[in-house]
Amino acid sequence: MNGGRTRQPSTEQHVLSLLRPLLALVVWRRIAGGVPDAWVLPLVVIAAASDWLDGRLARRRGSESAAGKLLDNLCDVSFLAVTFAAMARVHVWSDPVWGSAVRYWRGANWLPVIALAASFGAYSLRWALAARFRLPMAPSRHGRTAGVANWVLVLLGGLALAPHGSPGPWVLEPAFVTVALLNASAALDNLKLLALAVGSSRHR
Repeated sequence: MNGGRTRQPSTEQHVLSLLRPLLALVVWRRIAGGVPDAWVLPLVVIAAASDWLDGRLARRRGSESAAGKLLDNLCDVSFLAVTFAAMARVHVWSDPVWGSAVRYWRGANWLPVIALAASFGAYSLRWALAARFRLPMAPSRHGRTAGVANWVLVLLGGLALAPHGSPGPWVLEPAFVTVALLNASAALDNLKLLALAVGSSRHR
């Protein structure tokens, strides 16, 4: 018990969350400087670890809050979006030489960015309306799965950019398409949960 009061997020939690946007800028510059680059994968690992640690700290200290969760999500999506975009620019997921997906659509490498934007956009809309109209904010199972999958994909991308570390097209192409579909599913799930919350509020 905490005397009826919600503990405020600690400075360490904020620092861990805000570390990810800074790491995203470093990753962008590393990739823009030319590939392969041995530093990208360690930077992605640090970002993923910071995401795990800030949530763990919040749960351990009982300082979870809506504002802290929003900050965490914003820092996650900023890192993922910037890193996915940097990787798309150098054709990590489907290379013009060996790729199959890029033969069907020249912009195929941008699919993870687009799908992430759809997923986070639907989540943000649901969060904003839930806060405005005091609607219940039920967790999205699809959103949770997509969130984990995004981190797996960005780690695979870091591995692909490492010298002699590429997992190859048979891993990269199915992985990025699968994660894009998971994000699309998360976007639809968030919209469905929003509709259910609106419907339930009208029948109160």
